[in-house]
Amino acid sequence: MPASKNDPEYNMDHLHRGSAIIFNFDQWDNTTLPELDLQPREGSQKDKSDLKECLEGLDFDVNTEDNLDSHQFWDKLWEVRDQDHSASDCVVVVIMSHGERNLIYVKDGTLIPVNLIWQEFAADKCPTLAGKPKIFIIQACRGSSYDNGTRLYGQQELIPSPRRNDQNDSGAFSYVIPNAADIFLAFSCPAGQASWRHPDEGSWFIQAICKILNKEAYTTDLQTLFTHVAREVAVNNESSTPTDPAKDKKVQVTSSTSTLIRIVKFSKKRVISRSPEIDKITEVFENVNGNNKHEPPSPSTVDADEEIINCSHVSNPVNPVPVPEIKTNLVTNVNLVDS
Repeated sequence: MPASKNDPEYNMDHLHRGSAIIFNFDQWDNTTLPELDLQPREGSQKDKSDLKECLEGLDFDVNTEDNLDSHQFWDKLWEVRDQDHSASDCVVVVIMSHGERNLIYVKDGTLIPVNLIWQEFAADKCPTLAGKPKIFIIQACRGSSYDNGTRLYGQQELIPSPRRNDQNDSGAFSYVIPNAADIFLAFSCPAGQASWRHPDEGSWFIQAICKILNKEAYTTDLQTLFTHVAREVAVNNESSTPTDPAKDKKVQVTSSTSTLIRIVKFSKKRVISRSPEIDKITEVFENVNGNNKHEPPSPSTVDADEEIINCSHVSNPVNPVPVPEIKTNLVTNVNLVDS
């Protein structure tokens, strides 16, 4: 059930954490639109594997999909949308691909606007997620500009973080929320800029997410987590391509936008264990019934009658973390971009 009207935090105590789907695009059908010349995204398989493990550690039910065309992509997205999320805290959708500004490429060269993706999970289209966080993570270039960075000078100073101690409301309630509420969008870079990826180590953004979530997910709220991700990407990474000076010694910062109306805090799921008495009763019941088990019901089919929007011809679409002073991701001639 969603949080009560004036609760400062989302209800993250459902039976299940929720579904997470990772769409990975690292190979392309350049015969469709050969002029795009989309290059393989080396390192993306490591991102997919590491992020899957990270989200599973937070009790998400994670599925991964590789290199889908536009029709396959929408079918899988609708499949997640149409699940019954009543017993879930939230949902996570991850897309790793090449991109342009607020658009992402799928395998057949189609460009899909990011806003069409998150709008499929709005409260009026996905009622079992109404009032719950919908988290979207986009690893892709949003332009071709490179960030040269600016060196800062100063004396380090510790600033204490404010703390809150609000209580939750209780009892029956009902209220109206905007359909576009409860959305969190995290991008690997600001609009107009390039996003960096290492062919062996993965992208700066996804690897930072894994590092921060593995360390702080149960002690820090979502938006602060992604502030820490932004700092990790910004101060601990620098491109090193001496043979290509235009791309050498470049930096990156992440970007996020939110319509969240409460704080998102991941709480550990309780493990429910059965008593020996229950196990004994179950054993007797199975012996009487010859250990017969019912087959699970087949999943319902996804209604694919909705219009698929093809954009293939779009051309331009609470503990402070110490900040190391030394750049840690300096590898010569292997930094790639997702443009």
